[in-house]
Amino acid sequence: MEIHCKDCGGNKFARKEEMYICTSCGREYSAFEVIELTDDVISDQKTYQSKKGSITEKTKDFHPKKPLSYYESALKRNPNDFNAQLNIIYLNADKAKVTEIIPYIRKMINISPKILKSIKDSHLNEDKEMEAIWEVSGVFQITAVTFKNSEDTNARKIANEAYAQRVNKEWYLRILELTKLFFTFGDDLESIFDGKYRDLAVNSYKTGIWYYLDIIKLADNQDVHIKKIRHYEEKIRLVEPDFESKLDLKVSKSKDSFFGRLFSRK
Repeated sequence: MEIHCKDCGGNKFARKEEMYICTSCGREYSAFEVIELTDDVISDQKTYQSKKGSITEKTKDFHPKKPLSYYESALKRNPNDFNAQLNIIYLNADKAKVTEIIPYIRKMINISPKILKSIKDSHLNEDKEMEAIWEVSGVFQITAVTFKNSEDTNARKIANEAYAQRVNKEWYLRILELTKLFFTFGDDLESIFDGKYRDLAVNSYKTGIWYYLDIIKLADNQDVHIKKIRHYEEKIRLVEPDFESKLDLKVSKSKDSFFGRLFSRK
């Protein structure tokens, strides 16, 4: 799927923190605006028609400034519309306080297999099936980009060590849940589609590992987490034998950092 900048029509974007920047003209897009661009492409290509209601079809009642209302209406029309459920979870999370995000990520983890089974049971042709899976993957990616570095502005304003520690601990747990989201999505792809989308599963595993490496030095029972990373590295090597691990480099670095001191147990 190819999206284009609304100003210049360019199709190449670079990510800077939580924004996406058109490399042709410099226009910045938020994570949600990228979803809107993606929805526009899907609507134009009409790839989501006649899906037995399992995938949300963009209709004339969609309003880009009121996406939550649109998906809530779609869910009322079809309570089994798991894609609408997924978007509702994301949009509610986007409005939540930083310390309330984790439950929404867990909801995404739980709904992942239901969405993929719904796609499979829709008996789409191969192109449409792939498109539907990419849409789900895209929401997960946008979720991760949006919430990986979300901050509670009060943490910067309040000189309260206990409060700051709670917020930062929440950040660690949030990243941990994001790793589970990508590992689960990859595993669900493998099991539900019998390895048909193994390359997509591998990409999901790589993303999960990438997020895991951000927090591995902060983890209690580090050996348990290292074992999990190794497990998914081996799954990647079944498809990409030359895959190189960055885990050893990450865990061998000094733990003498702000977060390392913050979370270390004495």
